[in-house]
Amino acid sequence: MNEAPTSAGKYVRFDASTYDSIVMEEDGVLYVTDEDRRAILTTRILRRGSQHNPEEDILPLESGSDGEVPEMREMKLFHCEKLENLFYEGYSEHLSFSPGCKGKLIFDDRGEIKKGVCYKEKLCCKKCKYVSSRHELYDVVQSSSRGAKTAAPNIGLQVGLSHTPAGNTDLRHILNCAGIQAPSRRVMQSTANKVIDKTVDINKANMKSIRLGLKKINSLKGLDPETPILIEGDAQYNNRLGSGVGKTPFQPATQAVNTVCENVTSEKKIISVSILNKLCKKCGGYTVKNAKNHTCINCTANIAIDTSIGDEELMASMCMEEILADNQVKLFWSNFG
Repeated sequence: MNEAPTSAGKYVRFDASTYDSIVMEEDGVLYVTDEDRRAILTTRILRRGSQHNPEEDILPLESGSDGEVPEMREMKLFHCEKLENLFYEGYSEHLSFSPGCKGKLIFDDRGEIKKGVCYKEKLCCKKCKYVSSRHELYDVVQSSSRGAKTAAPNIGLQVGLSHTPAGNTDLRHILNCAGIQAPSRRVMQSTANKVIDKTVDINKANMKSIRLGLKKINSLKGLDPETPILIEGDAQYNNRLGSGVGKTPFQPATQAVNTVCENVTSEKKIISVSILNKLCKKCGGYTVKNAKNHTCINCTANIAIDTSIGDEELMASMCMEEILADNQVKLFWSNFG
């Protein structure tokens, strides 16, 4: 490294992104560098500042000239009929509470409760002391479990995300850019976990109904009810298996999905899916199944680290176990890639 010039300027603390791009550390000394990473120190540098995360930004809302608080000028998601009921009840009660009051009814921000992208709201008068009861301005999803019911729009958002390549971070960015205060990541992930579990159950039930319907289709075709059902399957990996040749002694893929579809109809519907996964955030990324020191509860990995991720025979057998559990379907492999 070229000898750095003597520092003779004021102290400067760069933000994290700028720090990473122009500051270099050598033997505990910080240097500002040029595009070729050569020291051109002209200031005394302090350690990096905090990382600015633009995804956390909410669009600035200017205060109104009439003194309205910024929260009253943001966009919110409300159920129209429930909002009408809140104001109808509020106006009626306000007239009874204070007949001569000409004050304006507004949302009481002190009584507001945020539920993801939805809200529970109260009304209050700007002149008298009237405060309405709190109303849920959203539909809820009925559940047999105890506790507060989940707002339907929060569930709907996660269902929609599951059909797109976007994730919760992308959705938060979109909502914030639209001036809608996005839910916290924790709340969104909690809702996503519920939706994912339910989606898995629904898809398994749907695939089972398709499998049981295949025998009926054979009968409608005039075939013997015991005619084997033609199927085919193949596996996909999160990384191409050959991509690690010469680069890593380990397997390049950590996740694999095997799909089996029927060849009885032209629709070729999926009738079974098996998944191999070596990853688990709770127990440090990789896990070794059946190890004595393995104490991870609800571990997401279902195979050990030393199991071949390319074992398509294992994945096929997992699908066969699920299909044969129906006890009504006989199968015949037409193709298995």
